[in-house]
Amino acid sequence: MKPLLFPPTGRAMRADPVNRSLVTVAAMLRGGTPTVALLEPGDHTHYGLLLTPAWAPGVDGALDRAGVPPGGRYLLVTRLGDEVRSAWLHEGVLPFDLEPLSHNGWTQELLAWWLNGLWEAIARVEVAAPAEQLT
Repeated sequence: MKPLLFPPTGRAMRADPVNRSLVTVAAMLRGGTPTVALLEPGDHTHYGLLLTPAWAPGVDGALDRAGVPPGGRYLLVTRLGDEVRSAWLHEGVLPFDLEPLSHNGWTQELLAWWLNGLWEAIARVEVAAPAEQLT
């Protein structure tokens, strides 16, 4: 995962959530288990994200109306807080894809960076353990 630097200070942001490692989050999602990632990246912000994979049992195949194709590689990312906001996001997240979660440009950039790192971690989990071993 390429480092992301906080513009005012040049400080590198932390990718691992405070409640579990990024690899653990990736393995849980790969296995179809929704999870919460609590992010404190190092810029004096914090984010609670509820992550639900589109391939989770009971979810896959029921999302056509949301524009998510059956078997699609999407995560429902729900930002927890005063205002709960959600978006279905695919691999290759761009900052503007995060407009439903935040109108703040830095938050969009940071969450896009983190989610793309999460997708990379999910891919590494898939290589390390084929799907039939994770379910």
